[in-house]
Formats: sequence, C-alpha cells, structure tokens
Amino acid sequence: MRKSLKRRDILVAAAALLATPAFAEPRQGRPAPDFRAVTLDGRRLSLSSLRGKVVLLNFWASWCGPCRGEMPALDAFYKARRGRGLEIVAISQDAPAQDATVRALAQNLSFPVALERNAAYGGYGDIYALPTSFVIDRSGVLRLDGARHPVIFDVYKLDQVISPLLSLPVSPVAKALPDVL
Repeated sequence: MRKSLKRRDILVAAAALLATPAFAEPRQGRPAPDFRAVTLDGRRLSLSSLRGKVVLLNFWASWCGPCRGEMPALDAFYKARRGRGLEIVAISQDAPAQDATVRALAQNLSFPVALERNAAYGGYGDIYALPTSFVIDRSGVLRLDGARHPVIFDVYKLDQVISPLLSLPVSPVAKALPDVL
C-alpha cells in the first residue's frame, strides 16, 4: 500500500508541475499567457498592459533569413493597422554578441523590439523555429499559435486573421479583469 501511495503522490506532483505556467503550452481559443518585455528603448510591455489591443507577439533573430525578410513587410502591416488597435512586440532570440545588429535592424521598425534576456514568455513554450508569431485578440484570447501552425509572414494570410479581430470590440469580461503585473 505504501509503494502505491508514493507512486500516486509522484504522479499527482508531476501532473501539477506540468500544469504550471512554465510548462503549459498556449492553446488557441483560450486566454493567452501573459508576457513581459523591456524594449530596446526602455519601455516595459506586457500582454496585460496591452489589453484592448490585438497583439502580434513575434519571435525572430537577426541571423534568420526568413525573419529578416519578413520584418519590412511586418512593419508596413503594422503601420497600416496600428491606428485600428494593432500592436506588435518582437522578441529577438539573438545572443548578446549580436546586440548591435539587432539594434541596427530595430531602428528601421515602427514596433517595439526586445531582447530575449529582457523578456519573460515561459507560458508560450519553447520556441523551436523562427520566425514564430502568436496573435492575441483584444480580450486576451490566443487566436493564432505560430508554434503549432508556423506561418512565414504572408500579408494576405495574416490579414485574414488580424483584420476581423481589429473589427471586434474588447469583451466586457476582459475590461473588468485586473492587471496581474
């Protein structure tokens, strides 16, 4: 009896550990995990601070050809839609030795860029492929999980996901939620 109790305790503990935010994977249609980032210009951003906006959370690196290729198009997309409530936050996965390159590339972008070491996004799981983007609606619900459904930037496809979200108001429930950070 004692052995099975220990095994049961271990299984319960393992299940609880896997259910914690650090190990949880985001799911489309459910509330998106919060993230925090200090941008290159020193602003502190989080999903909760962007409540009411449609957020595209983008993971990229300066050494990633497809990432560098999508940045100008992503910037143009942002400029055309930021007035309607779109926010893009780009988190660079570069090593510290590439900081100068990241900063040079970020100077040409209209949206905020942060370095991975100045960001907390554990609830989004491991980012294995770059670029990877997540789209979160005005109410904080994950609408596109780029880790599960990789999309190399395509304005038409992204517009199909984001434009309808920009037309929707934030839900009354999301307005009432307190900031957790």
